[in-house]
Amino acid sequence: MRKIKELLRVVNELQSTNGKNNKETIIRNNKHIKSVDTVLRFLFDNNIVTGIKRTKLNKISKKLTYVTEDIGAKNDIFELMEFIKENNTGKESVVNIVLATADYLAKYHDIEITELVQSIICKDLKLGCSASTFNKANPNNPVFNYDVMAGKAWVEDRARKMIRNGETLYFTEKVDGNRGTLDQYTFDKMVSRNGKEWKGLNKVLEEINELFPNNLYIPDGEFVYNDTSEKMTSQEIRSMTSSIMGDKRITDKAAAGIVLKIFDLPEKYDFNDESSGELYTSRRNRMDKYSKIIKEQNYEYIQIIPVEFIITKEEQLKEVMPRTKAFIKSGKEGFMCISGSQPYKTGKGYQMMKLKNILSADLKIVGWNYGKEKSKWEGKFASFTVEFPYVDKKNVCGIYQVDVGMGYSDDFRNKVNEDPDSYIGEIIEILVTEVSKNKNGGYSLSYARMVEMRYDKNTIDLEKHTLVEIDDKYYFKKD
Repeated sequence: MRKIKELLRVVNELQSTNGKNNKETIIRNNKHIKSVDTVLRFLFDNNIVTGIKRTKLNKISKKLTYVTEDIGAKNDIFELMEFIKENNTGKESVVNIVLATADYLAKYHDIEITELVQSIICKDLKLGCSASTFNKANPNNPVFNYDVMAGKAWVEDRARKMIRNGETLYFTEKVDGNRGTLDQYTFDKMVSRNGKEWKGLNKVLEEINELFPNNLYIPDGEFVYNDTSEKMTSQEIRSMTSSIMGDKRITDKAAAGIVLKIFDLPEKYDFNDESSGELYTSRRNRMDKYSKIIKEQNYEYIQIIPVEFIITKEEQLKEVMPRTKAFIKSGKEGFMCISGSQPYKTGKGYQMMKLKNILSADLKIVGWNYGKEKSKWEGKFASFTVEFPYVDKKNVCGIYQVDVGMGYSDDFRNKVNEDPDSYIGEIIEILVTEVSKNKNGGYSLSYARMVEMRYDKNTIDLEKHTLVEIDDKYYFKKD
């Protein structure tokens, strides 16, 4: 009981405290408590995989008619964590044991800890801090925390500020594949953005070891299908890449079609140390040097993404969007904009910004949705459902619906929550990346994000698509 009370106390402290520095202090002051340290390590260590997501747990919980220690409940949360480490299959029998343990512990301790137990096993306990915060509080005994640099969406004002600060902006092709880096700890395998090994890509690893024999650098890039014909669109390349990389172990034959397109090459000691200082300009010069070697020596499985153009003056910003549209029209995914004056910094940041295909759409609201269980908006308005008619290449007509899940402010959600039904039939402006096929064979709108309500409009519109009339009904059709 004492262990559970100590754990609850620290969890409550972390959840009720603002500021990463304050949370770091709480972790540091309580790291001597074994129960607390064990649970936090379980939560933050990327190498610990449970195989149980919240959606799966909730689904099985609803159809379970009883939960009792008779079906394998563990004696405490710590025994359950060890069991899950060894049985991380996500099978229903394992989930039943999690549910049984949570139920048993709540009854045994006469306190409500069901949600705590489930959140620990699902690794979705909201503490407002990350593995980085934990590791700062435990510099001599950190958890495994694999991370890479990630970009944010293009913001012209950010780019303008960078240029005014004297920064050079490099624009390279945005490649939509599967993230892959050389493991920064062992140097003997290729891993995903989460540190999970990509198995079967031996040819890529062999060429990396040959090109960088002393492990001085960590190639960071995207695994993509190698379009030797140079005629495939970015969508077609992405589809081929997904079909190959989706296998748990890639066969040698399939791997022969995959290349690693490198977009950054940080020094190994710089990779996870955002305060070290080697700037992108230096890393870019290194990549250009190795790019020549790769071409001269005919490497087959690694490439370095070249720079398409550079901006150093504010007035050049007006060229960015026209260039991006023309690049996308040629079949490419878009651009990445990287500041030459920034170090390699893990996590999302504006040192790297994405410019890709964006469609504007004015569509009719036909419904709305509550927030997911256990989310901030549970039992309240969370998103709208919109409707769009579409004609595919074979002239097959269909009416499709998509949930617009992003772009709402808290104030707007609270306002809509007062009377969400009153918004049905109104027009909403959204941004999407493309019209895409869904898993059911129909069509959807990728990454739908709200811009604003369009009370001034009563007609639908999807930029870059023609509205055609078929049998007295109107449908979108790509130009």
